[in-house]
Amino acid sequence: MNQSVVIIPFDENEVDDVAPRPVSSSNPDVDFVDGALLRLDAYKAVWSRCASRIRGILDKLYAPVVQDVSRFLLDDRPRDDSALQLEVEIPTALLISTDQSTISVALWKALDPLLSEENDSSSVGDGELGLPRGVVVRLAARACSTLASTLKIVTKSLATQLGRYISNSTQDAEEVEDMRGVAALYQRAFGDASDTHKPHIILTLEEIESFDPLILQDLLELLAYYAPRLPFRLLFTLSTTAGYLQTAMPRAALIGLKTECFQAPTGEVVSEHLIRGLYFDPSFEPLIALGPIGIHALRELSTLYATPAAGLTSALQVMHMYHFYDPRAVLSLPALGENEGDGEVLFEGRENWADYVRAALSGRDETLFALEPQGRLKRSYRSLYLGDTEDLAGLVAVARGNFHEMTRRTRSAVMVLLAIREHCATLGLRVWEPRMRTLDVYQAALEGRLRDVVNNAVTLVKRMEFQQLQDLLEVLHTTCDGWPQHVRREEKELRQDIVVFKNLGEDEEALADFGVKLEEYFKARLVKMSDLALYDALCLDGVVDYAMDLINPTARSGITAALMQPMTWLEAKLELPEHEAGTTKAQEAELVTYPDASILFLRSLEAGKKINLLDWFESFSMAVEKEAEHFTKQEETPSPRKRRRAKVNGKQVNGPRASGKSAEEEAEEREQELQVRFVRSVQELEYVGILKHSARRTDFAVRTLFETVD
Repeated sequence: MNQSVVIIPFDENEVDDVAPRPVSSSNPDVDFVDGALLRLDAYKAVWSRCASRIRGILDKLYAPVVQDVSRFLLDDRPRDDSALQLEVEIPTALLISTDQSTISVALWKALDPLLSEENDSSSVGDGELGLPRGVVVRLAARACSTLASTLKIVTKSLATQLGRYISNSTQDAEEVEDMRGVAALYQRAFGDASDTHKPHIILTLEEIESFDPLILQDLLELLAYYAPRLPFRLLFTLSTTAGYLQTAMPRAALIGLKTECFQAPTGEVVSEHLIRGLYFDPSFEPLIALGPIGIHALRELSTLYATPAAGLTSALQVMHMYHFYDPRAVLSLPALGENEGDGEVLFEGRENWADYVRAALSGRDETLFALEPQGRLKRSYRSLYLGDTEDLAGLVAVARGNFHEMTRRTRSAVMVLLAIREHCATLGLRVWEPRMRTLDVYQAALEGRLRDVVNNAVTLVKRMEFQQLQDLLEVLHTTCDGWPQHVRREEKELRQDIVVFKNLGEDEEALADFGVKLEEYFKARLVKMSDLALYDALCLDGVVDYAMDLINPTARSGITAALMQPMTWLEAKLELPEHEAGTTKAQEAELVTYPDASILFLRSLEAGKKINLLDWFESFSMAVEKEAEHFTKQEETPSPRKRRRAKVNGKQVNGPRASGKSAEEEAEEREQELQVRFVRSVQELEYVGILKHSARRTDFAVRTLFETVD
């Protein structure tokens, strides 16, 4: 690094004077002024609300296992004298989770305040005030490449923490170099305290599979040797199973450990809780809904690809980012259309944008949107194109309110259906097939495909005995009482029916009417989401495919498309006269501008499984034979940009040579140049996995990619 560096000082005054750059739009023909800025602000507000909700769901989901691990590490367990065991065993917690990052954050978020707590003098009874509950050393595989480096980290960290509880011990802590010195320092700090109140020494080895088994074996043997003098507690985090320790290390190294397994929630459980807490919890109303396509995508990420909670959160964030790139996403703003004059501000002089909004308001089933007879949306959406532009803002506000109302009712209906299913399960009854998961029910509810499930549930309710139905009504009453005030107000009719049928006597005919009420209730609420107005503006389904391609891209098809159509990403094609466009000559001129790897790949498509390298090289030489001629003509084009030296896709062509060399020398140099370019391009194709060399015949290459589509 011997290049010169220029440092430009930062001046805030100069930055303030610069006008802000305009934000580009995905569809400027139909977008309006500052629409991208409005969508950016809307995205920040929507995602911050969604992200805080996700954090609360994950904390609540991981709280039980985190609490159990914390109690295991910090609390003393009574010794089981009835069982045969070693004199000193090190309690070891095995935390099994496929999402190491999320569980680690949740664990240390709960452990840090517990470790900082000091023993209460009232519980100690012998004046041991100010003692910590534990001393922690966190070990990572990257820093523990050898046993010496591992012990150095452990001893230095423990000496520094233990020295805080000894007066005038800074020099003594710095002189500690081995575990014997740590044991002596621990005895000086807490030797006078009772055994029940001495702090534990907690060693955490995160992602135990990444550690060298030999180093781990030596470390465990050393800890077992010092266990009588130091109260160790071990925490191993695994992403596989507890059987990894038995397969990676000998039994003698594990005999001094008293292990206990703690299983964190799986990816499928996490995805179910996230979707339920974000989009099917009546107590939370998202501004942007998730449709059946999005639910299917998240379920595949959690089941097929074992995506952790952090990956699912990133997927949802990418979906929101893509969604607010569309101009229609601005219609999700809660304040849009509520004030007078919004129509003039948004639609005046923007007929293309107004037609775009009219198309978003147009629904497939117009009878679903007129929830009230006096509603303004009783008019046909097909007649919106004949209406005034000033009325669009008000119609957007009404349609947005109706969309959120219908989604709220759908959430309530799904919760009622799940409550019926749980109660029927206690009675040994089955509402839907066992292979049907809760996520499948969510997806089917948004697609309007729960008719068979609803009919089965209603039939089971009608056939229930008196006491069974009374228990069900009590469950539904408890479910409804847990909803927010505005949701209970909307579901007033259902709550009244539950109270009425609870107070009825043992009358089979009267109680059977509750099943009819339920059937009407589900029929009015479980509608197809895609038929609602503003579905594309208020739902993420339209951008799921783009987000999934970014999250889980198909590298093979991407590389193939780039090799077959390189000019999609590279410079523009050669400009040919109109009478030569589309001819064979034009195709040859276009092929010359391709990179060498693309030319070789296109030539290989005509071959079989094996490619003769000599024939391939001759075909490549013929393809680039007229390279200099085409670039020379391009230089002669009377354009300021074309007068410079031709350099296209890394190929430098200087036109006719005037170096004074003979034709044979130039031909030999040209041959060597082509050979170098050919070898380099073949190596590039081999690197990306499109071909491989044959071990038996070195003059042939073997294709690994077939059936490409142009």
